[in-house]
Amino acid sequence: MNESPNPGLRTANCGLRFFIQEIDQEIRAVKKLENERVRYMTYAMKMQEERKEGVKEGIKQGREQG
Repeated sequence: MNESPNPGLRTANCGLRFFIQEIDQEIRAVKKLENERVRYMTYAMKMQEERKEGVKEGIKQGREQG
């Protein structure tokens, strides 16, 4: 027989496992959000740099055309 001498302990362990799984899922969700935030910030910085280059190019072309 593999019965636990304390069946309440088995129930507590199941609850603890479920709790740990919930924490693990939340940690994964936060990490995913953080990755998305970093990617968005990188994208926004690239777009800002492209706009600066566009303005410079527009000024240059405007001067050339007089």
